[in-house]
Amino acid sequence: MKNLILLAFLLSFSFGHSQRLNDYKYIKVPDSFSSFNENQYQLNYYLKQLLNKNGYTVLNEISASWPEEAKNNYCLVLNADVVKLNKFLKNALELKFTDCKGNVVGSYEGVSKIKEYDKGYQEAMRFAVRQAGEYNPSQMAALIGKDTGGNQKTEEIKNQPPSEAVVVAVDPPMDFTPDMGIEFKNSNRSVYLVEMKNNSFLLIDKATSTMIGQLKPSSRAGVYQVTVLGPKEKYTTTGFYDGSSLAIDFIENGKSKTEEFSKVN
Repeated sequence: MKNLILLAFLLSFSFGHSQRLNDYKYIKVPDSFSSFNENQYQLNYYLKQLLNKNGYTVLNEISASWPEEAKNNYCLVLNADVVKLNKFLKNALELKFTDCKGNVVGSYEGVSKIKEYDKGYQEAMRFAVRQAGEYNPSQMAALIGKDTGGNQKTEEIKNQPPSEAVVVAVDPPMDFTPDMGIEFKNSNRSVYLVEMKNNSFLLIDKATSTMIGQLKPSSRAGVYQVTVLGPKEKYTTTGFYDGSSLAIDFIENGKSKTEEFSKVN
């Protein structure tokens, strides 16, 4: 019996001190970081892409769009944050990941010699994520969230939408014709952007002439808050539009997937 108690203690001690970033499948990337405004220098967008490339499942701040296991237990999700570092003549940042209890699971520093803020901080972000590595769960990964009693929700997700009416109600034009919008396409589908009087855009599927989303301008030029009208749910995500190219972070099976479209001349 003493041996079993000792073994259980050692396993508990080992797990408590062996949690690592690579064991977590889900990472929440907020709309804004501690030291940066909403998607400043497109760091949020860039971090999502880098984490996706490394095999992680990136979540936004709206838990309604999360996979069921993440919604039922927030302790399966790491929270990402970025803090500026003071480095002489360099752009530097610290990429930090904390668990549901606020414990730091991983902290990585990125430093760039590029003087321009946007390119410099993006390079620093790339260096930091490179240190974090790819999603590569160990045997201990199965224990994550188990010591919290399961099904535990330890924080309120910021900007949690109400169960009804996520989008400001905007009916698609019933008499929509192609000349009303600007056409964009990629290898999978074609869409139209229809500009509204309030500087927002309706996103309309070319094949069905149905509205699939609405783009509302943010405080940053070219960055939009996008409400997507999915077949089963509505959710809010991020989009980028500069007049010639369009990119939207769609969510499929709880995972963010960026679709890029080119303007059709």
